[in-house]
Amino acid sequence: MSKLLSFLRSHALGALVFVFPLVYYFRFVFPNSGLLILQNDFGYLYFVNKSYLLDMWAHGVFPLWSPTESCGYGFFGNPFAAVLYPPNLLLLLVRLATGGYGTWLHQVFTVLGVSWFALGLYRWLMRCFGHEAAAAFAAIAVSTCWMVGEFLRFPNAIHVLAWLPWGLSALHGLHHERRLRFLYYATAAIFCQTTAGYPYFVVYSMLLYVAYALYLNWSTDFQDWKPRSGRLLLALAAPTLITLPYTSAISQLMGATTDRDGGNYHYAVEYTFGPLDFVGSLVFPPVVTVEGCFYAGTLVVFLMVVYFRHREDPREKLAVLLGMMLFLSLMFGFRSFLFAPVWSFTPIINQMRVFGRMATMLLPILAVIVYHGYRIFAEQLARPKAERVFSPHFVWASFGGIFAVQAYLYLNREPLHGEYARLTVPTLPAKSLEIDFLMYTLLTLAVVLIVSSVEWQKVRSSAALGFVALVWVMAQDTGTEGRYHWAQPIQQSYAQIGAPERGSVARRVFNAARVEGNYYRLITEYFSLDRNPGSGQITWQGLSRGIIPNWYFDRYVQFLRKWGSEGHTLNRLLGTRKLFFHTEQSSTPQDFLANVRSAEASADAAVVQKFDGNELLLEVSTRAPGHLAWIDNWDPGWSAEVDGRPTGISLLLGSFKTVALPTAGKHVVRFHYRPVISRVAFVGLLLGVGGLLLPLWLARRQRRAAEPSAA
Repeated sequence: MSKLLSFLRSHALGALVFVFPLVYYFRFVFPNSGLLILQNDFGYLYFVNKSYLLDMWAHGVFPLWSPTESCGYGFFGNPFAAVLYPPNLLLLLVRLATGGYGTWLHQVFTVLGVSWFALGLYRWLMRCFGHEAAAAFAAIAVSTCWMVGEFLRFPNAIHVLAWLPWGLSALHGLHHERRLRFLYYATAAIFCQTTAGYPYFVVYSMLLYVAYALYLNWSTDFQDWKPRSGRLLLALAAPTLITLPYTSAISQLMGATTDRDGGNYHYAVEYTFGPLDFVGSLVFPPVVTVEGCFYAGTLVVFLMVVYFRHREDPREKLAVLLGMMLFLSLMFGFRSFLFAPVWSFTPIINQMRVFGRMATMLLPILAVIVYHGYRIFAEQLARPKAERVFSPHFVWASFGGIFAVQAYLYLNREPLHGEYARLTVPTLPAKSLEIDFLMYTLLTLAVVLIVSSVEWQKVRSSAALGFVALVWVMAQDTGTEGRYHWAQPIQQSYAQIGAPERGSVARRVFNAARVEGNYYRLITEYFSLDRNPGSGQITWQGLSRGIIPNWYFDRYVQFLRKWGSEGHTLNRLLGTRKLFFHTEQSSTPQDFLANVRSAEASADAAVVQKFDGNELLLEVSTRAPGHLAWIDNWDPGWSAEVDGRPTGISLLLGSFKTVALPTAGKHVVRFHYRPVISRVAFVGLLLGVGGLLLPLWLARRQRRAAEPSAA
């Protein structure tokens, strides 16, 4: 019993850190009348891909291609699908147990990602510094900041971020200890990040990892830097090499996707983040672009002041400043003299935009600042008031400066808060006011003054009471608006998620999972379903033939731009019928359909024998040579066979697939899809696996060599 109590006490703060985001974002996870449903990209880009994947798995199919969206699009190489992310296996168990995977369940999964991020921050800070309360406070503060709340609409991004502190912790352990387990911890964390399905954050994370590895060597005066650097390099290289086949498939698909092949500077700087956004993120978020606001409350700003004034380690403070400058140089886009050269000569970076989102890489740096700020503040409170290094005047001066900047921005907000008014205010509860930020600064000041006025060494459980008071006021400050971003009440979302008309909220959202998670029927009924011209994404409601801006095959986007005004023609070409026999290659949809009509007597209707999305097997009888067209987008990963012999696939109307049937008679035609993955990627996979096995082999060899001498 004593061991159990000791275990519970030692893990109590870690458990609190993990649970806190579930409480903070309670309205996203508990299905009652207060439930909120995330909007923006959450549903039509992320949830649908995850639910489609799980439903296909539940029916024994591993989807590599999605014929259900925009007349066909790659699925394995689609980062939104995150097909190789290991926690998908846990979601599959949920899908099998519940009979469907719905929006509400995916929201719970997303918030659990925040909890995992918070726990990772706590464990990393504990490994680095060891002060439990400070680590817990910093983890809670950072995991509940506005940046995290903004990204709940991108669940894949949350899960990439969730593994970041675990990777940092593994690199720290690998640098200071020679235990191989940290190598495999780092590999697992980076593998999960890479497969979680948000490439932007993967690239940003690698930049942070490299910077952190340099700092670790610098912090130890480059002692034994060669073996330490070798271990750190292997920890970064091995998962990168192992995931090369997956990232190769993504790269190939993105290269064929509109606006995703890189090299467009104006596309890269389309969304801007500047000095005003940075200052506003610290004290007054209404003037900040939603793409990069990391507001964590004015208590955190006060602790930042404490850190930079009283932290004893100048090397760490210099590293913190350099790290912030590095990421801000990229976040500021056209405002930064470093952005253009870095963007121009970095192949992956130049495929990206919205560099304000790189503020997520400031979060671990912010966690270090908050950790030490809280630790210094708490240590001073533990002393008699006469011995403390800062006085009430310091508190008043700090908050006075914060309030002055807030007041200035508030009074001049009118030309600056347009994006906030357009995107954030509609999601907030009624009577949410911008002046509330100033009021919470005054409330925070009052709490800090009260906490500072107490002789805590005379109060039992003083540390816990102070911790609770500070966490409360911080969460009130950030959560009054930060818990509602990009969401709408469940009452406005029932039709969107396919919920039944009656029953309790919990029953309705639970039953909705069986409706909006039913995608396999789109495969079984594919050849009898029409395509919706008003939708481009995967949807449980049916097939689609539209597009999403800046997405889908560029060939198909150009096809729609050229012929989109021919509504009647496209309804016939892209509608219920998917297979056409034709005798000529045509340059226009009208000519193609005219040739199909003239060749109708030359072929019977094709009979589909097998179709699972990745493979189409059919029989067709023809009375003349010709071609069989499948109105589904072409990709280099598609191959075809006619009567058991490989044959080439021709591009029809610049976007679709057609194969030649050189003779009359009965033919068996097979279309088969495999993602395009370079051979170099598979070599990289083998090298990555070898890199992980080599240390085990060397360690075993050393043990064997030591055995005779020990005997």
